[in-house]
Amino acid sequence: MMQKIEAVARAIAEARGRKPDDLIETWPGADPGAPEQALVGLPSWKMFEAEAKVFIAAQRALDAAE
Repeated sequence: MMQKIEAVARAIAEARGRKPDDLIETWPGADPGAPEQALVGLPSWKMFEAEAKVFIAAQRALDAAE
């Protein structure tokens, strides 16, 4: 499952104009000390993990409805 989440998160990152393997230097719009700042230093695709999980869950629901 983690490979699927990463694959979808990478696709979302690319669709948003980010290079998935570029490291996060700062979290855009986050205050210093915000929880999002914990992602600094990680690959940019990590910013889209939660969104990828939602997408995968929605896709499963659509598949189940067919």
